[in-house]
Amino acid sequence: MMGWRRTASMISSTNEYSCLKWPLTFASVITTLLAFILLLSFRSDLWFSYELIHSNNNSTLSNDGSYSQMVEYGSIGLWTICNSHYDDPNIKCDVWTKETRPHSFNVIIVLLSCALFLSNLTVFPSWGTSILILYNSNNRYIRHIVGFIWILLLLTLLCTIVLLLAMLLTALTPFYSPGKFMINTDRLHFRSDHGLFYAGLATFLACVCLILIITALIWKKMIDMRLNDVEKDLLKQISDDNYKPGWHRIVMAPRTPLTNDRPGAPPPYEY
Repeated sequence: MMGWRRTASMISSTNEYSCLKWPLTFASVITTLLAFILLLSFRSDLWFSYELIHSNNNSTLSNDGSYSQMVEYGSIGLWTICNSHYDDPNIKCDVWTKETRPHSFNVIIVLLSCALFLSNLTVFPSWGTSILILYNSNNRYIRHIVGFIWILLLLTLLCTIVLLLAMLLTALTPFYSPGKFMINTDRLHFRSDHGLFYAGLATFLACVCLILIITALIWKKMIDMRLNDVEKDLLKQISDDNYKPGWHRIVMAPRTPLTNDRPGAPPPYEY
C-alpha cells in the first residue's frame, strides 16, 4: 500500500511534465512491437507466393487425349525459394546464394538489417523515457528525459527512412509490380505474402511512433512556454512592489435588482 501511495505521489502535480507519459508510453509499446514484427519479416520465407501454369505441348496428357495444364506453385523469400507441383504435396526449398538471389533482394536484406538494428536500439531509450517521466518529481529528471527523447527521435527517424526505402525498393521489384508475366505460353503470377505484410506493418508502426515522439516534443515545448510565463510573472511580482497580479484585481459583484427598480438604476439613498 505504501508503494502505491509513493507512486501516486510521484505522479502528482509537482511533476509538470507528467502528461508526456501518454505519448511516450504508447511510443514505447509500439517500438517493442515494431522490433518483434520486423524480426518476423526479416526471418520470413514468404515474401511472395507464385503460381506457374504450363499450357504447352509438354503438359501431361489427360485420358480424353487433350493436354492438361501443369500447375507449379511456391514461395519466394529473402533467404529461400520453395516450389512444388500440383500432384506432389512435398515442398522443396533451396537457399538463395549470393549469385542466384535477385539483386534487389540483397539491397532489401541490408536495409532490413539496419532497420532491425535501429528498432532494437530504440527499445531502451523509449522505456527509459517513460519510466523517468513517472519518477520526475519536482522536474529533477527533465534533462535526462529531453536527452532520451532526442535520441529516440533520431533513431526512429532513421528506422522509418530505412523502412520506407526498403518498401519502395520492394514495390519496384518485378515480383510486386507488375506481378504477372507471360513466358511463351506459360503464365506466371506473383502475390504478396506474410513477410511483405509484416514489413509494411512495421513501416506503418514506425511512422506512428515518429508522430508520437514529435507530439511529445511539441507538448514539452508548450509546457516550457507556460512555465516560463509563470516564472516571469512571479519575478515581476517580486521585483515590483506596485504590481498587482490578476487574482488581486477587484471584481464588482453583479447586483440583483429589485422588482420595482428600473434596470441599471442605482439603489435609493437612505438617510
